[in-house]
Amino acid sequence: MKTATLLWLAALQLLIIGWVHNPFASAERAQAPWLGDAEIDTFTVEDQDGTQRHLVRSDGVWMLEPEGLPGDGAKIDALLDRLAALSPTPPLATSGAAAKRFAVAEADGFERRITLAAGKKSWTALLGRSQGPRHSALRWANEPEIYRVALTLADWPLALEDWLDRTLLALPEAQQGTLTVGSRVLTEADDASAVATLRQRLAALRVSRLASEAERDGAEAVASVSAEGAGDGGQAVSLRLARLGTEASPTGYVLTSSARPETFYLAPYQGRPLQDALAALESTPSP
Repeated sequence: MKTATLLWLAALQLLIIGWVHNPFASAERAQAPWLGDAEIDTFTVEDQDGTQRHLVRSDGVWMLEPEGLPGDGAKIDALLDRLAALSPTPPLATSGAAAKRFAVAEADGFERRITLAAGKKSWTALLGRSQGPRHSALRWANEPEIYRVALTLADWPLALEDWLDRTLLALPEAQQGTLTVGSRVLTEADDASAVATLRQRLAALRVSRLASEAERDGAEAVASVSAEGAGDGGQAVSLRLARLGTEASPTGYVLTSSARPETFYLAPYQGRPLQDALAALESTPSP
């Protein structure tokens, strides 16, 4: 009788262990994500010093405000998808002292404050110190619980260029129309390979960041190109490329577009291929 009781208890214990570690059972017990099915349309990222980045989605396009620059929509949507998937887990701590220790305290210091909005609803999260690879401490404003979540400070940068759509000056090949390099209008009689390379460079154009005033003033103009029908509404778009540093060792490039008021900096690896593609056509005798 005693042996049967022990066997029964052992079997019950195995059933309990199996239920606890059953992935389907845990999925049923999992709590709903914090943000539910909210569609975030505005968010602000800031640090303790007040440096911030504000992004707004309008007509499906993310914009950096007040700069009026397009944001990297794919990157932003992927980040918000990760955030939307987060749900409560057993907290690391709940005390005010712990909030300060994990750097998620509103008054005593935090690494990032992330304010999200979906219509009239809003949420504020305080992101703190690292809690292992790709994880940080997180506390929701006005709540004591501190959680370990799969987000890092690198996911929520403050530099404008980290949110910028770096393709904003790219000219899709299908929209380029007739190209003019300098004062020379390219025709079918021009070197087809050189023209194709230039079109590819214009379509793959990427900027690094906004150019500084010193870079704008110190750059030497090297080439220009105009593409008929490449702009919104079918107007022509002109690009002007200027070089920083020497011809043999450029330290970067400055690029302006007739489609935008800003001036952008290109790293040497971004600007040199475009300069070479333009030079190949400028140096070719007219047909």
